[in-house]
Amino acid sequence: MNLKLSFLAGATIALMSLVSTPATAGYSSGCTGTTSTTCVEDHSLSSNGSAVGASTTVSTNSGANSFGYSSWRLNLKDTPTTGAASTFWAYCIDPLTTSQLTTSYAAVSLGTYLNGTTSSYYAQQIGRSGYSGAGLSNSSTAQGIVLGNIQELFSHAYNDSLANATNAAAFGIALWEIIMQDGGSTNPGNTFSVSTGRVRDTTGDAAALRAQQYLTALADAPTEATAWTNIGLGASAAWNYTVFYDCTSPFSQTFITVTSGTNSTVPVPGTLALVGLGLLGAARTRRARQAA
Repeated sequence: MNLKLSFLAGATIALMSLVSTPATAGYSSGCTGTTSTTCVEDHSLSSNGSAVGASTTVSTNSGANSFGYSSWRLNLKDTPTTGAASTFWAYCIDPLTTSQLTTSYAAVSLGTYLNGTTSSYYAQQIGRSGYSGAGLSNSSTAQGIVLGNIQELFSHAYNDSLANATNAAAFGIALWEIIMQDGGSTNPGNTFSVSTGRVRDTTGDAAALRAQQYLTALADAPTEATAWTNIGLGASAAWNYTVFYDCTSPFSQTFITVTSGTNSTVPVPGTLALVGLGLLGAARTRRARQAA
């Protein structure tokens, strides 16, 4: 049974001033635990932008029910319990959970989200009912592969995703492929494909084609440096990652955002006025269940 999703690959160019708060300054309080009982939701996330553009259709094969999804770039506003509010672009890394903004979140590092234990935030996320039947692994090996693939994708392709809306949609598709372990849960060199597996975009449009280029380079071990160079993304950049995770039922989607790290070899946008960023967040509107 298919779950239907659509990524908006916006054609509209918007000028938006963003305030970025480094992940190490304000995104770590009360969030070192690995279970909901130790998770402190001291950040309130709300939408700070609107959807623009056309769609590319993506489907996922998991679970026994069909749902309707609508997907768009999200500019989020974080209002923490202490400290100043900030706005930023974020990607969804939780395709099978409904977005319920405004919602309280914990802000954790990527390493905490994927800490390799069966009680990690990622393990809890894929253990929700929406992921039933997906067959995802919560093993330490699987989580290490997901973690490494997210870091590699951001390292080489994140700046490219800022170039236009098509690349943004492609980046979002690639992220969902990683989260849904379509490259395999035991071998980081396994092949990703946008046309098969748990996440599929069979439209053949520009977003799907660019997503496949990202994924081919990602899976092309041990010659990944060459593979990224072949699509014009041989240089890499370092990032600080913050994951916003909802610990309390009813759950809202998990989001990821980054700020510039050290030793960056790809120029990072030098202004906070970012034009036409293609950072894709996904928000899902649940439709009535359809009979199998």
